[in-house]
Amino acid sequence: MRILDCDVRRSTPSIVSKGYCSTSIGESPCRTVELVRRRVMQVRGAIIWESPGNLDVVDMELSDPRPDEVQVKMVASGMCHSDDHHVTGDSPLTGCPFALGHEGAGIVTKVGLNSKGIEEGDHVVFSGIPSCGHCRWCATGMSNLCDLAAGILAGPRWTDGTYRLHLPDGRPVGQLCGISTFVDTTTAPLDSVIKVDKDIPLDKACLVGCAVSTGWGAAVNSAAVWGAGRIGLFLGTLQDGVRAAVEEFGVDRLSPGDLLICNDPSRVGNHANDVCFIRPVFHSGRVVSFMVLRAHVIDIGGITPGGFDTNKRNIYETGLLIGPRLLFHAEEPVRETFTLIFDNSRFGEIQLPDYKTIHSCCRFGESLIVESVDRYGLDAYLGTLEYLCDTTAERMRLAIAALPDGDYEGTASIDADAEDADEEYLVRVTVVKRGDRIEADFSGSSRQARTAINAGALDAKTAVGVGLKVLLDPLGHFTSGSFRNIDIVIPPGTIASALPPDGAIFFYWEVANAVMTALIDALRDALGERAIGGDCGSNNVHNAFGVTADGTPWAASAVAGAETGPVGADRHADGEGHICPYLINIISPATEGIEAQFPVMVMRKEYAADTSGTGLHRGGAAIMKDIMRTGPARHQVAPFRFRKPSGIGVHGGEDGVQGGVWIFGQDGADLGFVPDRDDAYRDATPVAGVMDPESNQLDPAGVYAYYASERTWATKPGATFRYLTNGGGGWGDPFTRDPEAVKTDVRDGYVSIEAAAERYGVVIVGDPTTTPRVCTWTSRRPPRCGCATPTRSR
Repeated sequence: MRILDCDVRRSTPSIVSKGYCSTSIGESPCRTVELVRRRVMQVRGAIIWESPGNLDVVDMELSDPRPDEVQVKMVASGMCHSDDHHVTGDSPLTGCPFALGHEGAGIVTKVGLNSKGIEEGDHVVFSGIPSCGHCRWCATGMSNLCDLAAGILAGPRWTDGTYRLHLPDGRPVGQLCGISTFVDTTTAPLDSVIKVDKDIPLDKACLVGCAVSTGWGAAVNSAAVWGAGRIGLFLGTLQDGVRAAVEEFGVDRLSPGDLLICNDPSRVGNHANDVCFIRPVFHSGRVVSFMVLRAHVIDIGGITPGGFDTNKRNIYETGLLIGPRLLFHAEEPVRETFTLIFDNSRFGEIQLPDYKTIHSCCRFGESLIVESVDRYGLDAYLGTLEYLCDTTAERMRLAIAALPDGDYEGTASIDADAEDADEEYLVRVTVVKRGDRIEADFSGSSRQARTAINAGALDAKTAVGVGLKVLLDPLGHFTSGSFRNIDIVIPPGTIASALPPDGAIFFYWEVANAVMTALIDALRDALGERAIGGDCGSNNVHNAFGVTADGTPWAASAVAGAETGPVGADRHADGEGHICPYLINIISPATEGIEAQFPVMVMRKEYAADTSGTGLHRGGAAIMKDIMRTGPARHQVAPFRFRKPSGIGVHGGEDGVQGGVWIFGQDGADLGFVPDRDDAYRDATPVAGVMDPESNQLDPAGVYAYYASERTWATKPGATFRYLTNGGGGWGDPFTRDPEAVKTDVRDGYVSIEAAAERYGVVIVGDPTTTPRVCTWTSRRPPRCGCATPTRSR
């Protein structure tokens, strides 16, 4: 008899085949092994033997469902592009063979114990990402980040390390996302199954598990989740921007198949590289809707390739500004517009395919809208849009009403523009709350900057709307209705409402980050325990360019600085460390990808100890990132938030540590690691931050190092840029933090032994990396030596 599975108690994973178990009973005298005969059924499905590889349809054996699992006969499965990535090797899988497929629907044929309301005969849809319902992500409405998702590409079940699918010879077969919808019958965890009504067509419902949630859902809801705004800065300006562009062009001049474009920040918000593409949707001969796509194009002209340059002083230097005009007319490209763009911008051979793809995306989006109108009727379609706006407006109204009436003032700073270091720019916001309305008044904010670190009024409005949503209604959707109970007062010509021609707008998102900090500052007392700690404050965009040894020019924008960083803590949990500011969406590119494309080596990317704002829940730890240049390069940097903490502590929590930027070996050095020691900074070149002028170490009482003291920073091979982001703000009294959590922080390197005693009142004894032990004192300032008698030990 072949043993088909092996349950090893004490959560020990095992692999079983051909009548033997790979786990030796003799490994531990305390371990008990129980061999359980599992019933199986014959199934057929598509697998890959290796990645990259080809799909192969094979016979397999499927085990019965275990507790918290169900068996499902598949009715329909989608073919997601992610599956194709696994086949082509663009997203390789290890541990093959693997049965693919992660979006599907079917009928339950068997249930395990603890079926949680799922019964045989139920219709279910699979979710490509499981949702446990109780981890910190699920508990705060972000089930797409559920902790269980860490195991979806591993192969075996993440709960116990065993397999449900085997080949006839006993070899285990991994299940993609724990599901494998490319198999005619599959066993899946309840955390990945959603029960649906039986009258819903399963061939349509199968797409909900991935295609709808990641495609349509990403566009509709990406600004509607906790940490909300991230691409809300793109979406938020569209309400006014699209109206302004269409009205100026003339809606009566639009025809089917047209694609209108505009990128002028004074008309549509954001900056010149963020082009707004507007396609009218016609039905029965009239415009009934607009399909809108906003995209950052890689170059739009101006004095700097790519545009990321703080030194631009007016709108003529920021790049080509395009008023509303047609890019396509009746599906045909408008030659004059393309000529205008490519005569005034760089990288045309790269950009042309992008413009064509955007046109195709807008045309596809229009077809989906028309399909909905044809199926449900125009009144239903428009009524749905109105309903969505009304519901978001009502959620925001109720959230505002729950805030105590009052006038609340908040301030945030931007270190300096690129003219000189003498002028610090302040964003001041007075939040006036009465009943169910809020007014955000920017009176008292600094004048518009002399270089391109400004934002426009539409950007400020968006930052207020998205920021209030993050603070007051983090789990709701974000639409134009979110602004219905919000009034904005903003004088013209401030850093948040710059005017042309001298008010150059490019780094608008940094002003938006400052608006978010000011709102956190203003409302932290009024929100009480619902307040959230401040974030890292800036994306610290780094741009570098040069020429390789063979004469090939290269340029890298926003990939080799400190574009990501921590956020603050809240009443639920510690702040995340490797993410991005609340209002900005940016990725952290793969180290291998950066090193393959550019003459750089990523030498360090790690959390820095003792940088989090302390609290019952600590803020996210700052990120220290070392980028070594293997060839000569020139750099333009944009770190704007190091003069004052951006990681504001709330509800008794402390501020996060201020960061900085340095260059080690600017004139050339041997390739290698730069140590993280105090004496290593003495010979470094300070670039940004408040530092001791002798040691070049961070010192809040020190001297501000000015990022634009060199318009362009030049480095030779071996030079290393070091970025240290600001730390996230803490939440709650740090002396009430669970000592075991402090011990874990010490073990994991977030907190030093000294800081644990001084800032949390927790003394750690023993080896902090292997066998730490907690001794806690009743005194709020316990001795650091660990020699006093503890009240308790752990």
